[in-house]
Amino acid sequence: MMPVLGPGLWQGLARFVVVHTAWDAGKHFLATWHAWRTDAHRPGHLVYVAFSPLPCLPPAADPTDTGPAAALTAQLHQAWPALCPGLQVLHFEQGAVQLWLMLGPLASSLSQLQASAHALLLVPSAALEPQRLYGACARLAAPGAVALTPDSPAARQGLQTAGFVLGAAGSLLKAQRPAPQAPGFRPLPPAPRGRRPAQRHRHAVVIGAGLAGASAARALAAQGLAVTVLEQAPQAAQQASGNVAGLFHSVVHAQDGAHALLLRAAALWAAPHYAALLNAGALGEVGGLLRGLLEGHEDAPKAHPSPPDITELRALLHTLGLPPEHVQALEAPQASSVAGLPLPFAAWLFGQAGWMNPPSVVRAWLAQPGVQLRTNSTVDALRWDEQRQQWQALSVQGQTVAEADIMVVASAHSSARLLAPWTDAADWPLETTRGQVTQLSAAQCERWGVPRPRLPLASGAYALSLPPQLGGGLLCGATKQWDDADPQVRNSDHQHNLQQLQSLTGWCPPGNDMGDTLQGRVGWRLATQDRLPLVGPVAALSELQGLRQLEQPRHVPRVPGLYTLTALGARGLTVAPLLGEVLAAWVTGAPMPLPTKILDTIDAARFVSRARRQP
Repeated sequence: MMPVLGPGLWQGLARFVVVHTAWDAGKHFLATWHAWRTDAHRPGHLVYVAFSPLPCLPPAADPTDTGPAAALTAQLHQAWPALCPGLQVLHFEQGAVQLWLMLGPLASSLSQLQASAHALLLVPSAALEPQRLYGACARLAAPGAVALTPDSPAARQGLQTAGFVLGAAGSLLKAQRPAPQAPGFRPLPPAPRGRRPAQRHRHAVVIGAGLAGASAARALAAQGLAVTVLEQAPQAAQQASGNVAGLFHSVVHAQDGAHALLLRAAALWAAPHYAALLNAGALGEVGGLLRGLLEGHEDAPKAHPSPPDITELRALLHTLGLPPEHVQALEAPQASSVAGLPLPFAAWLFGQAGWMNPPSVVRAWLAQPGVQLRTNSTVDALRWDEQRQQWQALSVQGQTVAEADIMVVASAHSSARLLAPWTDAADWPLETTRGQVTQLSAAQCERWGVPRPRLPLASGAYALSLPPQLGGGLLCGATKQWDDADPQVRNSDHQHNLQQLQSLTGWCPPGNDMGDTLQGRVGWRLATQDRLPLVGPVAALSELQGLRQLEQPRHVPRVPGLYTLTALGARGLTVAPLLGEVLAAWVTGAPMPLPTKILDTIDAARFVSRARRQP
């Protein structure tokens, strides 16, 4: 096993990043983690990135070992995930230690990682020629980073070519990328303009205290920023974030495109995050339930000339490399048995899924140390103060409500208006839809024979059983109406939701006189026409003149310090935990918890690139 480099390198660093191009069953990660735990001068965060083709396993437990290593091994076994292709992140020590597993071919996985590493453990692979291995890792090396690799002429030539200074010969070759001002320092080409961290990030202002804003605030505070959250309402989690419950889950698409990749990555991130909140009691008495979710295959509740071939569905999961712990294809009888009621369709059973109470999630995120919430704080405009080098949020009267190095606009429907003077937000293809949910009480479910599924059901509409602490009964919906500003709960929408419930469960409503006695709630969702969120620093239109290579959003110049996280649509509970981390990584330069190909699809500057690509 290669030696642990941390104690010799991480003193004085807030975050230490290790890149290991081979998975040795976790032995080196465990040794690094143990060294981190026992060093009084350790950094606040340890990120260990390991690459492996599927499948990979944690180290075997030694029943005779009762020391510290055994305890860490047990924690790794307990946290071991359902391995899906791509990036998966395991959290330890309340998030201070992270293990990133990059699962797939080494060449493509390396190209998808955005990180600045301090230690690189380079294991030659027959799947990747040496020049590409050492060149790719040079892109990931921070100034002063140390690389270890088996000594060979190819390694020496490759590391020297990549700008490393070689150390003494031996079975392992140790090389170092010089720090700035050190002899032999050769700067690497800079990162694309759209992927660079903020130059200053001590304090951030986040506008909006819904799921998007609260997640951004939590993640930024965890990276050491002081965060002020401004909310125009008297309390947080209004609008769609105020529903009593909502779903989070992955999806399965045969094309496995941007939507499927993002939602899978988000669900895999959200499930352990929500589990940690629930286990810590951070969500109150009932904040959610993580027992899985059943989703009808495509348009399953609608009339089909013939049911889908379950063999084909299972073959699709095999082709996509999705394990049964993450998703299974169930025939209608199997799905019915899991749901505890007769279902008229085949279904996907998602393991990393469930329902959460959005207001309690938002409150938990805003309770992160370093976050200050200010309600009744309406922001009418933004201003850059050149003299103070600060972004300022202004009231209707033009007074400064708050100011900071970083301004994050996460205020849903007002986001485009606030950002329009600075970027292309006025041209973003946004859609606003009204949604009404219907809540039946436990007594109403009993009176009318309403089925209450053991797991949440989803397929266009959704239905989930509520615990007594949230009123009991059942929540179903939601309607989807474009450009409808009516805030009133409507009986006609209740009837629509009950018809959807009938499609999901086969239950027949007893008549048309139910709506007047039902409870409901109205909210509005903001989404883009491509159904992907908007994340990151916004495009600087004033700097586009004469620039080339703008066909990819990563090359689009940005407005310094001005960010957005918005347009989560109906997927807020699924994507918000991950996208808050993505935003914080963009600001601080922490390793990016999404592959670059997914990052490009949600980049707030993507519409500038699309316009440039069009003839």
